[in-house]
Amino acid sequence: MALFIRFSITLHAHTPVPDKATQAIAQERFDKFVEQVGRQIASGKRSFGKDNGGGGEG
Repeated sequence: MALFIRFSITLHAHTPVPDKATQAIAQERFDKFVEQVGRQIASGKRSFGKDNGGGGEG
């Protein structure tokens, strides 16, 4: 999922080429996002689906 989001942002973001400092900040934020998603998956939490009223099939 994280790779899809990164790919999507890369395709759709029309911004100037960032400098090295901006790239480092963006990479740090992306890494933290991936870590957070990984923690939620490891803990068994679901963001979508019928288990939490998120509108899954049923």
